[in-house]
Amino acid sequence: TTLLRALPRSGLTLGTRNALALVLVTAQRPGEVAGLDWAEVDGRWWTVPGERSKNKKPNRVWLTDLVLELLPPRQKSGPAFPGPDGQSLKTNTLAMALARWRKGPNWPATIKPFCPHDLRRSAASGMTGQGTPRLVVSKILNHTEVGVTAVYDRSSYDREKEKALTGWSRHLVALRD
Repeated sequence: TTLLRALPRSGLTLGTRNALALVLVTAQRPGEVAGLDWAEVDGRWWTVPGERSKNKKPNRVWLTDLVLELLPPRQKSGPAFPGPDGQSLKTNTLAMALARWRKGPNWPATIKPFCPHDLRRSAASGMTGQGTPRLVVSKILNHTEVGVTAVYDRSSYDREKEKALTGWSRHLVALRD
């Protein structure tokens, strides 16, 4: 929450700030957020394609009101967070930008050093702290399940993901504002 308040004064570009915030709000991997392409967005759902996910499985992510606030104006296709070359931000761009901010004068003393991936951990811990079952958080994180139940349970968990991400987003907005 301190992060969401501090980002506007970080000196980072708007796209980099918003991409970092999206890692916290959506609990998605920094590289997946950095590479978000408008062609992956359908209404209020963002589908991270399997070819861009760590486990090679697609993942549907609910786009809360806060996410929509952080995303730039909608395009038909192309990167949501283009770099200077017009292509998607590179996977390590967020980490490098965060490291530059941390070494600069605008780094808040109240924020302990962290890396972009830590924002995913914060989101997962925050959601479970709000009562979201670990299985739902695991689905949001797009972790691979093992065991017999995973073979038989083919639910998308979309309703549960929507509820969990909406609750998490509302919590962040309340703390930010």
